[in-house]
Amino acid sequence: MATLPCKKGGYGFKELELNPKVEVKAEQRHLTRADSYHPDGYLRYLMTDLEYESNEFHTSGTAIARDKARRNDIQALGIEVKDVTWEILSHIESLDLLFEQLLDKEHRMGQHSPKCVSHDNRAPFRRI
Repeated sequence: MATLPCKKGGYGFKELELNPKVEVKAEQRHLTRADSYHPDGYLRYLMTDLEYESNEFHTSGTAIARDKARRNDIQALGIEVKDVTWEILSHIESLDLLFEQLLDKEHRMGQHSPKCVSHDNRAPFRRI
């Protein structure tokens, strides 16, 4: 839905990379715990990582601490981290809001991909 063209009910984002390797530059190495990271879903041109936080693997005390440290490292590289939970994915209004936030960032950054003008284009997804 994220990269699907607006006229087909999507949001028209340019490219969503799944688990790409993001290398830490030498001059930023002192800011992170690792030499590279693999964002769950990466909009490179927006410098935004969509991190899926499942209820199964991300809710123990240790997992929460690990995720927060990783998130801090990724943000130190200038990459915004957005949490994506099952609750967001399973409620179209919440998913709409997340994608609208990303469209707003795209617009503020001067990116020129077509902005979805009407929510009516996405009406079929609301009935699924």
